[in-house]
Amino acid sequence: MRRNIEVRGARTHNLKGIDVTIPHRALAVVTGVSGSGKSSLAFDTLYSEGQMRYVESLSAYSRQFLEQMERPPVDSITGLPPAIALEQKNSVKSARSTVGTATEIADYLRLLFASVGQTMCPQCNVRVVKHTVGGAVGEVLRLPPGSRLLVLAPVARGDRPWESLRRELERLGFSRLWLADRIVEVPEVAEAQAPAEFEVVIDRLVLADPPAASRARLAESLEAAFKAGHGRATVMATGEAGQSEISNVKSEMPLPHPAPVDAPQPGGMPTACPPGGPPLRGHASGVPTEHAQQTSPGMPPSDALAAGSRQDVETQHLSFDARFNCSRCGREFPEPDAQLFSFNSAVGACPTCEGFGRVSGLDPAKIIPDPRKSIDSGAITCWQTPAYKELHRECRRACRARGIRTDVPYVDLPESARRFIWEGEHDSQGNGWIGIRGFFDWLETKRYKVHVRVMIARYRGYYPCPECGGRRLRPEALNVLVGGRRLADLVVMPVKDLRQWFDALRLEPQDDEKAAVLLREIRNRLAYLDDVGLDYLTLDRQTRTLAGGEAQRINLASALGSSLTNTLYVLDEPTVGLHTRDTQRLIGILRNLIAKGNTVLVVEHDPEVIEAAEHVIDLGPGAGEAGGQVIFQGPSRELARSEASETSRQLKTHAARAMAPYARRPKGWITVKDARQHNLKGLTVRLPLGLLCCVTGVSGSGKTTLVHSVLYGQFKHRRGEAVEQVGACEDIDGLDAVDDIILVDQSPIGLSTRSNSVTYTKAYAAIRNILAETPKARVAGITAADFSFNVPGGRCEVCKGVGTVTYDMYFMADVTVVCQECGGKRFKKKVLDVRCSGKNIADILDMTVDDAMAHFAEHEAITEHLRPLADVGLGYLRLGQSTASLSGGEAQRLKLASYLAAPRKGEHWLFIFDEPTTGLHMADVQVLLRTFHRLVHAGHSLLVIEHNLDFISQADWIIDLGPEGGEAGGELVAAGPPEKIAASDRSHTGRFLRQRLAKS
Repeated sequence: MRRNIEVRGARTHNLKGIDVTIPHRALAVVTGVSGSGKSSLAFDTLYSEGQMRYVESLSAYSRQFLEQMERPPVDSITGLPPAIALEQKNSVKSARSTVGTATEIADYLRLLFASVGQTMCPQCNVRVVKHTVGGAVGEVLRLPPGSRLLVLAPVARGDRPWESLRRELERLGFSRLWLADRIVEVPEVAEAQAPAEFEVVIDRLVLADPPAASRARLAESLEAAFKAGHGRATVMATGEAGQSEISNVKSEMPLPHPAPVDAPQPGGMPTACPPGGPPLRGHASGVPTEHAQQTSPGMPPSDALAAGSRQDVETQHLSFDARFNCSRCGREFPEPDAQLFSFNSAVGACPTCEGFGRVSGLDPAKIIPDPRKSIDSGAITCWQTPAYKELHRECRRACRARGIRTDVPYVDLPESARRFIWEGEHDSQGNGWIGIRGFFDWLETKRYKVHVRVMIARYRGYYPCPECGGRRLRPEALNVLVGGRRLADLVVMPVKDLRQWFDALRLEPQDDEKAAVLLREIRNRLAYLDDVGLDYLTLDRQTRTLAGGEAQRINLASALGSSLTNTLYVLDEPTVGLHTRDTQRLIGILRNLIAKGNTVLVVEHDPEVIEAAEHVIDLGPGAGEAGGQVIFQGPSRELARSEASETSRQLKTHAARAMAPYARRPKGWITVKDARQHNLKGLTVRLPLGLLCCVTGVSGSGKTTLVHSVLYGQFKHRRGEAVEQVGACEDIDGLDAVDDIILVDQSPIGLSTRSNSVTYTKAYAAIRNILAETPKARVAGITAADFSFNVPGGRCEVCKGVGTVTYDMYFMADVTVVCQECGGKRFKKKVLDVRCSGKNIADILDMTVDDAMAHFAEHEAITEHLRPLADVGLGYLRLGQSTASLSGGEAQRLKLASYLAAPRKGEHWLFIFDEPTTGLHMADVQVLLRTFHRLVHAGHSLLVIEHNLDFISQADWIIDLGPEGGEAGGELVAAGPPEKIAASDRSHTGRFLRQRLAKS
């Protein structure tokens, strides 16, 4: 086998025919400035080729179910193993996908509960046990030798006349009954004496010495008793006082009532009798149902067992049930099955919420977002529109007639008054006040109107399911325990606590052997999640709520659990979302992959990961067309010697950068009081205005909850805007000081291939206008609209302005080829003939932002829209590049550029950013910082969630949460300028900042 992966002549995107060597079973890092071609090499060349080779080895039938990738333009790639890509993005949208299902831990938990789970009756708090013939025989054989046994089958008479039932019993071979503590012959029982419930005598015997000698006969008798008794059987044992010793029998209660006529029967027995028929259906396995003629010599007389009332004889009742029900109350339960513990299965999902854990309904917080307002001042927002203003007036009249004040805050109204406002009050004719709920009930009758459906949706929210309490499973699944805990209890525990619980779990010996493999897999996967820094997550956390970095590390943990070997793992910035404290743990995880015989290729900018790599490939020297060359490749220890490498220069200087170069003072404060969402523990914190403020802390410390859910969610909610989640807090002061709060996150801008960077920043309109004003366009009658690829006119109608045509191959993957009509240029020939400074519209869309700024240097209308793209480090993007192809970090910076391109003078905005340095080289971080400081100088405020020390050290203010993640987080550790945080002994961020100061 080759010892290296050899790439020769790679020309993907901006790669300049580069040659690269990557050693097998090593950690290799691809680095370089943003846009230098790192992803083109790692993902679009190596991963794409590796995936193509694997897919081509499969049958045509199998290939139709797999994503087909385009073969990269490269001369040759040798020594390439099968490849797996773990990208830094979260593409999961389903609410059914959780951390547990994504890591397969949920699957192993379901199997664990199905195999060793103990079902408990919630009413009686006793374990539900199902007896088998073998188990019942084992219980009886524990009795002392010589015990006199009577095997009985409980039976219910039902409505059938006794005479008819007696004949049926005799026909089936049953000649004796157990009645009134004695054995009686069936013919001796008269109609008047026949009880509604009785027991049929199946066998009488004396337990042999040793007892095992009676095993075969006991098994036959008990099997017959289970058949006749609809799954139930009773053994009465008589011996000398003190001789009998029975443990672990199912029933310690008096003999339960016999089964009804239509009780279910195991073993394929009918479940109901014909009218008047007996609840008995013959013999088991062809053996006689009573062994009266087969008793051993010395068998006691028929009423000997009745002597249990004598002081020297002890009688014991052993009741067995082949049905899965409670021995005390008789309630039946479903037997544990893997599907019963899956909320994605109809068998296990809660019937009310269908396994989602939440149900929708009216959200009082949306209808009355500010309870400090009075009804007069518009507390009930749904009646403040002109269409429903009359209901607002009607509400005031109804309240005054009831003696309810409408000029006091809604929150100060008594409970009875608020109930009246919500529920209304009307007579039998429907006259009176309908209330808020009655109003929405009326709206439901008008749902056929679009605007009504929109309004209803605006005031609805999601609540924990009242049936399952948000646990997603049906009640029967919640009665099953392992180690004293339900499955629903385990999935809400943080990974760190759950790992400790499983490490301490001890099962019964017979269960431990069955669950050994399952427990090993669960413990291993929990350990991997813990090791990749996700110890704060719970298994019920929805995957779609994870950040891109968290989703990638979830996939990394799953990859570790799969135990693959001889595989190429390609990772995109695995340190995203990871605190500096956890970077070394991540490197250890990557080492574990390598130890299993794999090769790990990482696109990364983090100095610690670069220094830990065995092999470094540095691309550059610039971005876009100025990149795509190998500046350095070799051992990481030799990178420092490279004079041409920007990465080398940054590694030498990043530790020495000054901290907080701007001595700015806050222009005001926003105070969040008593925030209690997720793991926030009554957090009160002041956020400065007019500064660049960083929110820091280890992963899971509560940063996203504070900024996204509480601050941003409350702000939008109070404005009556729809927001997915509103964090709970007592109050937020100071929101009036900002005109708007703008969340600039890493979510995709759009999935349409028609959206691109030039249209997103509004520069395309100016470009089309300039082309339309050229002499040739005027002569040909071509207008600005003809340069649009979104509408008919000048676009190619074969490909509809996309440039490619997709063919449905039915049982194979779709094939996408360049449009033969326009050659991928997207427009008709007459439009392509129009040129500006020698470039047509296709040439312009193929330019990078930097090239376009140089080309249109004299057209301020264009450059003013493109300049922000260059300012945020996106000068390497091509104007026509689809926004769907952008990474999370690029999408975030593109959104930032759109705000820079359209400033509003006199307005004060609070910008929220979530790890804006994602995907940025150390040199690009400095460019981004200059852009952020421009926003602050323009009068805006910035609140940034960040882990990058280069960025944090140059902030004006830092709010550090922690001290740990999950339940150990959610507290304010320190707040103030970087120097103050660095002096904090409790702050993990401060510790690394101190190290930075010591080197500067």
